[in-house]
Amino acid sequence: MRVPKPSEDTQRLFDELIESLGPDVKRAQMMGRPTLMTGRTMVACLNGDVLGIRLGRNTSVFAEALDVEGAAVFQPGPRHEFKDWVQIPASSSDAWLPFTVAALEAARR
Repeated sequence: MRVPKPSEDTQRLFDELIESLGPDVKRAQMMGRPTLMTGRTMVACLNGDVLGIRLGRNTSVFAEALDVEGAAVFQPGPRHEFKDWVQIPASSSDAWLPFTVAALEAARR
């Protein structure tokens, strides 16, 4: 399976997101994709021009994230749906920070 590459603008938005989250958030590569980690836990992942964020399917924040324009359950490849993750497109990147913060808080519990 070919991994979709983010555009330069999307990569820049992702880099800015990581920088805004502080020193305990690290950048990594998993599944051939740029990821955001806290400790050893992946909480977000770029897949082309969408950011997948691990929110937990039975949470209110997951439902709120699905209301963002262009959002959907994260699907990094054909027939590979991550049911606890929501993907938010770069066109709605203003929503990336609050939902990533919620994912980080959940991962640190």
